[in-house]
Order: sequence, then structure tokens, then C-alpha cells
Amino acid sequence: MIGGDKSDMVKITANSIRFDTLCSILNISEIDYLQIDTEGFDSEIIDMIDFNTYTIHQLRYEAWGFDTEAFTKHNEDKAYKLGKAGMEQTANKLAAYRYTLNNISDEDGNDIIASRKCLEELIEFYKIT
Repeated sequence: MIGGDKSDMVKITANSIRFDTLCSILNISEIDYLQIDTEGFDSEIIDMIDFNTYTIHQLRYEAWGFDTEAFTKHNEDKAYKLGKAGMEQTANKLAAYRYTLNNISDEDGNDIIASRKCLEELIEFYKIT
């Protein structure tokens, strides 16, 4: 059964903190490596990140291949941002910020690593004057 039965689910309340809030508290504006693993909701977290405010050189997140319909049972209002549709939106957002996406499969799973070259690296690579 796609999405499970809601009667089998347990509601758990947990304290959480937004990415922007955490970075503000810790005075973080540049991150070398950020790994996101939120069991299918990575695209929502990445959507919240303001890449004009934060420089993230490498970002690793889960490669979810589920059809969007797998999320409609309990997340109908935002299913368009989850599964394959969410992955596509995430790829488009990252591409707009000059990230290169590479699939990786290792002991940690099937993920995507997004790498961003800084302007100086691009100038050097392409020999721009």
C-alpha cells in the first residue's frame, strides 16, 4: 500500500529549528559540506535555503525516485513538492545557483551531491579575463 494507513501512524511532537534560525544563532554564512537526510522531505528543506545568503560548497541529499502520488495520501497539499516532482524542483533551483549535480551510491545510500564552483574557480577553469 502506497503511503501506509494513517491509523498505523503515531503523532510525535518534537522541537525543531529552521535552517535560517540555526545559521543566524551560530553566525554561519558559509558551509563547506551540508548533508540533508529527512526521509523524502529533503526538497522541502533545500527549498527553504536562501542561496543568496548562504554559500554552501557541497550539498548532499537523498535521491528519492518515488512518484509524487506516493505522497498524496497524507500530504496532498504539498505533494507537488515531494517525490520526483520535488526532486525536479530542487535540481532546477540548484542549477539556477550554478550547482553541478552528481549521483552517488555508497554505504550511506543513493544520494545526490550538488557542488558549487565559486566565481574565481570558474574564471580560472574557463580562462576568463
